[in-house]
Amino acid sequence: MKYFLAVLVLALCTAASAAAATPPASLQASCSAVPSMYRSSSQKIALWAASCVVCKRLGPRQMAAGAHLSNSSAGSVARWYARKYVNTAAFKRIAARFGGAATARPVVQAGCLTGFHARGRP
Repeated sequence: MKYFLAVLVLALCTAASAAAATPPASLQASCSAVPSMYRSSSQKIALWAASCVVCKRLGPRQMAAGAHLSNSSAGSVARWYARKYVNTAAFKRIAARFGGAATARPVVQAGCLTGFHARGRP
């Protein structure tokens, strides 16, 4: 189980690693305060933290531009990212561990919004 969580976090971090040259220590510091509602599940912690780091590195404008979205507000980009993530083939294979897409979508969205806010700039 720990192996699965490590692979999930590494996969999401690797996807965003080429986008920014921010030191990893500052990323971990801002995305380390996991909300209490997710602390009961290690899967939700990993999902929240990984989406927080990805969104902090990329930012809403870069993600919106890459996806050709017309609205680059943090909320709309976070909703788009959560929908996109839970519809990937990789997530569908592991969806049962998270309680399905309906359970994972708000976790990813909350992590992404936290990452955007931790970024502090557009």
